[in-house]
Amino acid sequence: ANLLALQNMVKLSKVVQEKEKAKEKEKEIEGKGEAVAELKFNGLNLGTGRGVSVNEIFSLLKEIIKFPHPAHYGPPRAGDLRKNILDCRLIKEVLGWQPKFDFSAGLEKTVRWFKENIH
Repeated sequence: ANLLALQNMVKLSKVVQEKEKAKEKEKEIEGKGEAVAELKFNGLNLGTGRGVSVNEIFSLLKEIIKFPHPAHYGPPRAGDLRKNILDCRLIKEVLGWQPKFDFSAGLEKTVRWFKENIH
């Protein structure tokens, strides 16, 4: 696995929430030509616009949960993406959306939720 590959992460409930806002916005700007066409043909990317590597995720999780063991690396796999970072300019422009947390704060909240809710 390529642990240096960059991914763009976002909370799933935020995706659903922003999709609903996008539907409302699409109705609001119906008939205004280019903006509607851009929404319908390109859709909206929801993400931080910053890539996070698997190595970075592991390091953050290791620190958050006090995991004492090192990472184990395997060889890269065919088809692994080296970089996958979303362009979020359109959702910022159309809906005024901005991430509320950086990745590490969101990961800490997620870990805390699991600790409190999964027994």
